[in-house]
Amino acid sequence: MQSTNQAAPRAASSAEVVALQESIEERRKSLPPRPDPKPVGDATPKLPKPVKVLTPQQIAARDQQHAKAREEERKAKREALWNTLVGQRGERYEKCTFGNFVVMQSDWSLGSRNDRKVAIGLAKEYARDIEANVHTGKNLILFGPSGTGKDHLLMAVARVATLDHGIRVTWHNGMELFADMRDTFGGRTTEKDFISKFTGPSVLAISDPLPPEDKLTPFQVSLLFRIIDRRYSEMKPTWLTLNVKTKAEAAKRLTPQIHDRLRHGACAVECDWESYRD
Repeated sequence: MQSTNQAAPRAASSAEVVALQESIEERRKSLPPRPDPKPVGDATPKLPKPVKVLTPQQIAARDQQHAKAREEERKAKREALWNTLVGQRGERYEKCTFGNFVVMQSDWSLGSRNDRKVAIGLAKEYARDIEANVHTGKNLILFGPSGTGKDHLLMAVARVATLDHGIRVTWHNGMELFADMRDTFGGRTTEKDFISKFTGPSVLAISDPLPPEDKLTPFQVSLLFRIIDRRYSEMKPTWLTLNVKTKAEAAKRLTPQIHDRLRHGACAVECDWESYRD
């Protein structure tokens, strides 16, 4: 019968213990150094920064300063709108206002037809309600013989729109409009893209789209109709000056379809007096 008793493990000698410790130490030295532990944040709690309490006078001064800055920014934007329009129309029209529109002394005399007084009154009335007129798509048409100041009055209205209300007005010369369209033939600009230049602006001003003597060509009629009809449908106002003597002449030369859309609900200003250029 074999004995079930096993021999007890032998205790390591002191020399073996020392050798083991030296081996562990050598291995420890051979390992890469461990990075220093990240410092734990300052244990001292940070107190919130004290809130500066303004006096009523300081609050009023701050609000006034902010309001002044906003007003200066708004003024700069409106002046930029006006300068862009003047760049399109020409420096001659930069100073056009209602105040410097020439009204003859005879216009104020008893029994006078007061054509100029009526015309400037209608233009001023349109300008007084400019935001509502633009919003509802109310057109402005100034018609009469050449040289009677139609473009002066139009630019006086545009001055109020841009500088006083921040409304963008885009101006085009009527005859150049058709020439620019012909220049696109064979190019990358499509007819649709070209027409969008005139249907997009909030306010489109066109200076006399009629030829000096002849009537519009079928091409010109088609192009102008597409522009006017689109703006009419989208309730965007068109401002127009026409070198014609009567409303009947305007309807005949523009064609009834274009004329009807322009005149519907429009402010029509007749400028029937002698030319200022004479």
